[in-house]
This record gives sequence, structure tokens and C-alpha cells, in this order.
Amino acid sequence: MTDRLTAEPPAFGVALAHVWPSEAGGKAGEVARAAAEALGIQDGPTYTQLRIGQDGPQVIEVAARLGGGHDAELAQAALGVDLNGLALQAALGESIWSAALHAVPQAGGAVVRFLVPPEGVLQEVEGIEEARAVEGVEEVRIYREPGHVFGPFLRGADRAGAVLATGASREEALERADEAARLIRFKVGAESLV
Repeated sequence: MTDRLTAEPPAFGVALAHVWPSEAGGKAGEVARAAAEALGIQDGPTYTQLRIGQDGPQVIEVAARLGGGHDAELAQAALGVDLNGLALQAALGESIWSAALHAVPQAGGAVVRFLVPPEGVLQEVEGIEEARAVEGVEEVRIYREPGHVFGPFLRGADRAGAVLATGASREEALERADEAARLIRFKVGAESLV
């Protein structure tokens, strides 16, 4: 279970980061489980989004699939759990409960921080190796090649990449991911590369 840090309008609801462990507490997990059970989902992964408000957790979305946004990589870094492998095992009818129940945290915190580019035609990306060298950074992904045109940041597909970082705590992992993200610079121009 992760917390989703989101963008302000006009990109309302677009994830800027997934942060583990969640601050939501046990009630959120109970609500997510009840939502999946109410839909009859018994085998395989579920992806459930909740909004935590004054009235407690409320279900926004339930899907019978793994989460996107590098959720599987985050689970591997945080807990040593291979969500993709478990999903395949479930699809093949193999037992997954023992593997999932014996997960031991590999870190005190883990974060996927998404990279938001400036508008324009991508010329080059700088600082990738420096970002990878930040302590706790597990992975840096850049989604676009030079020549890609970045428009206004409105939806998840407008993100330019992601940093996965771990730390001794949630806060340390977030600080490390943010430091790495600051080092990555998307150089853009007004004209496309030909």
C-alpha cells in the first residue's frame, strides 16, 4: 500500500510520486480488501485507489490487475516481493500466499518520483548518471528520446521518466528521490531535431 502524491490542476490527480509505507493505516487496507471481495475478485492482483477523507477511506477505483507507475519495481525494492512473478503464478493457478506472507521489508521507505519536463522539443537529458549516483537510488528511467515534443503537463502520459529510491525511512527515501530528480535536466528547444 502506497500513498500517491498528486499534481495540482490542470493535471489534477496525476501521480507525481508513489510513497511507501503508506500513512493511511490499517483501515485503508481493510476497505481495499472489502472492495475486491465485493466484486468477487478472488485470485490474482488487484489495484485499488482510495481517497482518505474526514469520513475515512472511500473507494475510487478497483481493477483486477497490477498497478502501473512502477508499482512492481517499488514492491521489489521495498519488500523483496516480485509482483510480476506472483501475478504469473496466480494466473497459472499456483499458490502465492506463502511468498506474499513472508515478505520482509528491504528498506524503511521507498519512492517512485515521476519527472515532469518543461514544454518544448526534447534536445537532450542531462544529469542521469549524477542522479543514479545518489545514495539509495535504485533506478532512473527516461521515457522519451530526443525529438519528442513535450506539451502541457495534463496526464500521466506527459511524464518524462521516473526515479526509484529507497531509504531507512519514508522521509529519507522521498528526500533521495527528490534529490535525484533535481539533478535530471530536460533540455528543450522550440524546433524539432531533423
